[in-house]
Formats: sequence, C-alpha cells, structure tokens
Amino acid sequence: MNNLACNLAYHNGDLDEAHELALKARDLPSSDANVADTLGWILYFKKEYLQCISPLRESLSKNFENAEGHYRLASVLYMIGDEEAARQEFEQALAKQLTGFDQADARRKLDLLGVSRGKLTPSAEASRERLMKAKSPDPGVFLRIGENEAAQGNYEKALKLLQQAVEANPQNGMLLLSLARSTFARGDFAAAMEFVSNARKIMPDNVEIVAFLGGTRSNWPRRRSLSFARTWSWSGYLQSRRFVKATCDARFLFWNQLPRVNLPSPSYVTSWV
Repeated sequence: MNNLACNLAYHNGDLDEAHELALKARDLPSSDANVADTLGWILYFKKEYLQCISPLRESLSKNFENAEGHYRLASVLYMIGDEEAARQEFEQALAKQLTGFDQADARRKLDLLGVSRGKLTPSAEASRERLMKAKSPDPGVFLRIGENEAAQGNYEKALKLLQQAVEANPQNGMLLLSLARSTFARGDFAAAMEFVSNARKIMPDNVEIVAFLGGTRSNWPRRRSLSFARTWSWSGYLQSRRFVKATCDARFLFWNQLPRVNLPSPSYVTSWV
C-alpha cells in the first residue's frame, strides 16, 4: 500500500488519493519508518508544511540514520522559516551521506542559511533576477532580498517582494515577521498585528516573533481604549511562561529589529525612531 501511494504521488501526481492510501498504510500494525516518511513527503508536495513535521519526525525516530529522512524534514523546516532547525537537519543529512540532487540542494540551502538575513550568497546574488521571477519563490532567498531592500530604505519594493513570497507560501513564519516589520514601519499597525499573529501560530516558540508581537501590541495607536491597551500590552510574553525570564532581552530585540525610518505618525509613535 505504501508503494502504491508513492507511485500515485511521484509518478501520477494524484496527491489526494496518495494521501488517503498513505494514511491507511500508517494505520496498519506493521507500518515501518518508510510509511510515515511517505506520508510526510506527500503532505510536503501538497504544501501542507505544518502537517508534514509530525510524520517525518516519527519516521526518523524509527530510522535515525536515514539521510533522506533528515533532508526531507530539513526541507519542511526551511519552508516554514525555522532556519536553525533546518540547518541542523541539512547537516545531519549530509553527514549521513546524502546523494544526488538532494545533496546539491542541501548544500545550496546550507550556504544560504549561513548568510545573515538581509544578505545573499554570491551565487544567489548573481541569480537575483531569475530567483525573483521563479514560479515557486524560495522563501530563504526572498526573505533575504526583502530585508536587504528594507535595510536600504526601499520599503515599497521590500513589501512587494515579501507579499509575493507570502502569497506563494503563507506558512513561513519569518516571511510573515519580516512583512510585519515593514508594515509596522509604514504605520500600518493593524496589518502588522495580523501578520505577526499569523507568524506566531506557525512558530509559537520563536523569540523574535514573540518579542515583535508584544511590542506591536504595546505600541498600538493610543486612540484605543485603556482597557484594550491593558489587555494587549505585552500579553504575548505572558502567554508563555518560558519567555517571562527573557522579557528584557525580547523587548530589546523588538526595538533593535525595527527599520529606522521617519513615520507620518504622531510623536508618541515616532519617538523611538
């Protein structure tokens, strides 16, 4: 049944039927690591990235030496924006003798992940225009191009790039965070709140997202009622006790990560610029 699911997905492109078969195969008492791996990879092709993680981790728990399994999990983590976890899995895959196209792709993405956000590797910079016109935007590339444009003050261009990437992949927490930063810097607080809230649903334990969410809430335009401000101010931290001890660091992160621009807003909003 697992082999049939693979054939339907990889050769026939019938992802829905393949998904149903993979689910049935997973429920069998004799299901092995390959079954969960197949299910996770079918979900990847369906672009249901958040649902991929559990079966792929289950597969690796049964066969940790599977290089392809590490590569697939890394690919999913890369697509949702969990870059540090993706880097670790790509490294594991290469250490376990990953081969072929997967090996080349893992090395390319590792090179990109080794570059600070807002910058690109030389090869990616040389292919910048082609990458920007790709049918399926690479989230790591678009994140860096968008933040690079924002760092240079090209906020409209950055917004356009980031919006294009988010439309193609609305499940990437770091793309949503970067989009929230840009919209916040333009004074669009409601949009910033929506983007960063969606980012936190994807990556609830990411301190950058939690910090920005708390900061956005506490700096909501003051025309809101006092009860609203009390309800929302820094509640992003209080929802998770593990971040309470990191509150000061996270607040600093929020202020430090904002672009320094002059906003067409009242002084109580622009006083931090």
